[in-house]
Amino acid sequence: MTPQSNQTEQFRAAARIYQLTGEFVAPIVLGLIVDLLAKTMPWGTAIGVVLALLIGGLRVAQLAAKIGPPPKAPPDPNKPPGTP
Repeated sequence: MTPQSNQTEQFRAAARIYQLTGEFVAPIVLGLIVDLLAKTMPWGTAIGVVLALLIGGLRVAQLAAKIGPPPKAPPDPNKPPGTP
């Protein structure tokens, strides 16, 4: 892996983190703004929290499925074949 591609991957990872943070925070902030404008405390914020958990949780699951499981370790050359 070249240094340029490693840096690109770091930027992509940082972008994913900021995107997930926004997806968790934005519904809560919007619910709070609705509460302040409509004077419906705490319902807008409560609905925002529920939406944040649903939306953020789905996005985390999507990213986890996209990334996939970690790679397997190579087999131990000193271990006899057929043993776990």
